[in-house]
Parts: sequence; structure tokens; C-alpha cells
Amino acid sequence: MTAFKVGENDPAIILSNMQNARPAIWFTDEDVRKIYDHFQKKDMVFMSEPFDNKLRLTDYSKEGK
Repeated sequence: MTAFKVGENDPAIILSNMQNARPAIWFTDEDVRKIYDHFQKKDMVFMSEPFDNKLRLTDYSKEGK
């Protein structure tokens, strides 16, 4: 895990060698729905729609089952 300070935010990059885990980078924006719609029109595929949660738990062990 690498964490750093950007303004008042504490973003982190977390890498894991657990089976099915994938590196991820999270971004925030004032209008995430606008960005989501923009990239969907360019055929980008998202794992889920935008959400407002501050905490996210992901269980990759069940992926593909």
C-alpha cells in the first residue's frame, strides 16, 4: 500500500498478491456522473455505476463463481 496526501485527501494505491485481486486506482471528481457518461459513450466498460460511499469492501474470491 502506498498512501500520500493531496490537499485534504489521503489517496492510496493498494496492490495485493491474493488470488483474483487486481490493482486499482480510484479518482474523485465534482461530477462523477458526467465523467461516467462521457466514457460510457466511448465504449468504456465499468464494473459498477458511480456511488457516493466513502468505504468500499471488495471480495475478489467470489469472482467468476
